[in-house]
Amino acid sequence: MQSLAGTMWKLIEAFASDEAGGELPSPLGQQPIGFVMFEAERMIVAVVDGRLELPSDASSRAFAAYSGRYRFDGTELVTSVDTASGPDLVGQQVRHVHFESPTRIVVTPKNKVLGRDAGLRFVWRGSPNEAALRCGARHDPHGVPVELRQNLSASAASSLHGRS
Repeated sequence: MQSLAGTMWKLIEAFASDEAGGELPSPLGQQPIGFVMFEAERMIVAVVDGRLELPSDASSRAFAAYSGRYRFDGTELVTSVDTASGPDLVGQQVRHVHFESPTRIVVTPKNKVLGRDAGLRFVWRGSPNEAALRCGARHDPHGVPVELRQNLSASAASSLHGRS
């Protein structure tokens, strides 16, 4: 079973759809900004519409944040929210989590968030090396720190040539 404890993830895509599965505009726009961090028993998440300019018909910028104790069974994440950006987020927040790879997850809310009861999907990118992420290391397209990949490549090349 995958664990979330000790990981940090960056929001890279947000999608919305209607009941029939038709695509709708994302409440976070085309440039969402967000992060989620999991400690052993608590987590924090914040997401916001990252567009520089909002459409003229937008009344405000979409934003949601909350924190609380969580449990994760490998596919379902249940957070008992005790502090949030709005009262509608306090209580139990339930999310379906699908690992597409060790560094990419798709999260589907099972209850209301960002003013929607259903039809949202969030794609997050994590790092297999959190220390590299915290110190600002560059990452390849798969989320692997470039220096780690270079070190692994050099090590693999040395072992192929009988050098250690």
